[in-house]
Amino acid sequence: MDNIIEQSFKVNTQIMTFLCWYPPEKKSPLFQVRRYFFYVMLLVVPTVLTLIDIIVEGDYDDKQTIFVAETISFSFKILPFLKNNHRIKNCINYFGQPDFSPKDETQEDVIRPCVEMCQKISKLYLVGCFSAQVMFVLPSLVSKNYELPMKIWLPYDATSGIVVYYSTIFYFFAGSATSLIDPLIGGLAYHSTSQLRILKIQLQNLSPGNIYGDLVKCVRQHEAILCFVNEYEKCFSWTMFSQFSGTTLGICFCCIAVTTVKTQLQQFRLLISNLQVPLASIEAVMYISFFFVVISQVFFYCYFGTLLFEENNTLITAVYVSRWYEYDVKVRRVLITLMERSKRPMIVTAEKFFDLTLETFSKMIKSSYSLVAVLK
Repeated sequence: MDNIIEQSFKVNTQIMTFLCWYPPEKKSPLFQVRRYFFYVMLLVVPTVLTLIDIIVEGDYDDKQTIFVAETISFSFKILPFLKNNHRIKNCINYFGQPDFSPKDETQEDVIRPCVEMCQKISKLYLVGCFSAQVMFVLPSLVSKNYELPMKIWLPYDATSGIVVYYSTIFYFFAGSATSLIDPLIGGLAYHSTSQLRILKIQLQNLSPGNIYGDLVKCVRQHEAILCFVNEYEKCFSWTMFSQFSGTTLGICFCCIAVTTVKTQLQQFRLLISNLQVPLASIEAVMYISFFFVVISQVFFYCYFGTLLFEENNTLITAVYVSRWYEYDVKVRRVLITLMERSKRPMIVTAEKFFDLTLETFSKMIKSSYSLVAVLK
């Protein structure tokens, strides 16, 4: 099997490379300029203009509050990819080294579902984010008044179709570009889980003629996985913390928007095959689709973080059910050392504030609901 990381996240890294958030193999002289240009134009500028509009006009709607909460979190979320892009690239490709490639069919049976899962989630999430963005900009595209997708402050009257189409592309890239980061970060945790499963298989199938040598390899592999998890947390901790913070507010404002949306919304019509298709309640559909996209961003982190935690906890059991009673004292001491190391919970945190577990995910949902009750 070839590079398992390249197979798992090929779509993610290709688009991130285009946006200059993932360094290419051969970096061009304009790489730094393009990287910060995309960052400023896709995230910073729309956020600042929206905030200026809120301050100047003194009026804001549900779209603006959701947009500001998400784009501010996106702006902070991307910062590690700008400042430490080479370190992050090395972390992403950590399990792409030959040492972690499957050595036999048994290991391939463990790695293959992981690779396929990462591919499916990345593609599914990309399609989901694309659909949410379409619902976000659709009213502006079909409106004859050339309304902007978002109320922003501009020093001139933006009533031309060109400005609307440009701003539509503007917001589409702002949302879709960052969406590829979440499946990638969650998928890396899933790869760690798969490596732990391979380690358990190796512990239960030590070669009778070289038990001590095989066991030393297992200990080194466990140390390598621990090193990756530590580096993984250092690289993506700030990104995950920013996403947690933005998602909590985004869910809150999105729920309020859904409950307060008017029952009689403006009817937009699309000409499809000479048939007038009414798009009723498009605003409610937009908020609901956006709600599920935002929820899934954090769910990736928590779900795969929980799998990693639980898989590490079963490592002690794998050692215990092996034929340790047939080994000599020297081998038993190594097994005891490995068991003691695995007692330490393998929990990834977001800036030491949140544990990436499903329990944290449920707490976040409860906190968002509490905020909705207070703000209503």
